Amino acid sequence: MVELIEYANGILTILFVILSIIIGIAIINKYREKRQKEYLYFGLFWAGMTTPWWPQVVIFINFLITGTIIEMDFWVILGVAFLPFTVIIGIMAYLIVLPVKPERKNLIRVVTYTPNVIYEVFLIAAVILGNIEIWIADHDPTVLGEEFVIDWSLYSVPYFILSLIVFLIFGLWFSRLSMKSESKEVRVKGKFLFTAFISFALGTMVDFILPYPIVYFIARFILLSSTIEFYIGLLMPQSLKRVLVKS
Repeated sequence: MVELIEYANGILTILFVILSIIIGIAIINKYREKRQKEYLYFGLFWAGMTTPWWPQVVIFINFLITGTIIEMDFWVILGVAFLPFTVIIGIMAYLIVLPVKPERKNLIRVVTYTPNVIYEVFLIAAVILGNIEIWIADHDPTVLGEEFVIDWSLYSVPYFILSLIVFLIFGLWFSRLSMKSESKEVRVKGKFLFTAFISFALGTMVDFILPYPIVYFIARFILLSSTIEFYIGLLMPQSLKRVLVKS
C-alpha cells in the first residue's frame, strides 16, 4: 500500500521535472532573442539534468492511472541515457561564459568529456548484451516505501558523483565571478546562481544517499527550490529585478 508521503514525493518530483523543463525552454527562448549560444546550452543543460528523475515520474503517473507498479529497468535506462550528453552541453556553456584561456579549453574538454563518453558506451553495451543490472541494483517494488525508489548500482554511483562534482566546480566558479561583478544586478543574479548550484547538489546527494521516504520529500523540495533559484539567477524577471536590485 502506498503511503501519503509517497504521493507527496511523486507530486514534488513531477513539479520539479516539469518546472525545470519549462525553465529550460524559457532559457532557450532567450537564445532565440539574443542569439547567444550560452542560453541555448544552459537551457538544454538544466532541463537535461532532471533526466534521472524522469523514470520516477513515468512510474508514478502510471500508478495513478492504473494502480500498478511497472518495471523500472527500461525507464531508468532511458532516463540516464541522456545524462552524459547533458553534462557535455553544460561544459560547452561554461566554456563560453568562463574566462578560460583558449589553450586550456581543449584540456578541459578532454578531461570532462571522456568519462561521459565512456559511461554512454558502457551503458549502450550493457543494454545490447542484456546486462542492465550493472547499472541498476536489485529492487523489490512490493516493499512498503520502495514502490517508486530507484536503486543505483555501485557502477553508476561513482559516475553520478563525478558529474555532480563537475557541476559544482563550474557552477560555483561561474556564480562567484558574477558575484564579483561591478553591476549590482549581476551580483544579485550570482547569489541566486550560487544558491541554486548548492541546492541542486545537496538535494541530489541527499536523494541518492539516504533512502527514506521523508528524506526524499525534503530532497525533492530542495531540488524544486534550486530550479526557481536558477531561473532567477539566469533570467531574473523584471518585477523581481525592481525589488532586488534597488533594495
